[in-house]
Amino acid sequence: MNGVHGEGQTPGDLARLLLAAEQTEAHKKEEHLLVAAGEDNHETLKMLASGCCQHEENRNVTGF
Repeated sequence: MNGVHGEGQTPGDLARLLLAAEQTEAHKKEEHLLVAAGEDNHETLKMLASGCCQHEENRNVTGF
């Protein structure tokens, strides 16, 4: 990929970037779930399982 801010990228390049971003988000959520489960943090588990929160709201989960 080349260009600045997406300039010169093909639709395939952009599709790969979007997929990578989605996979990263899913991986972060999985990590948060595992940490919250390990800490027996029921409130965070409920929020993450419902999909209603962003990572910034999970400050009570250590390491994030």
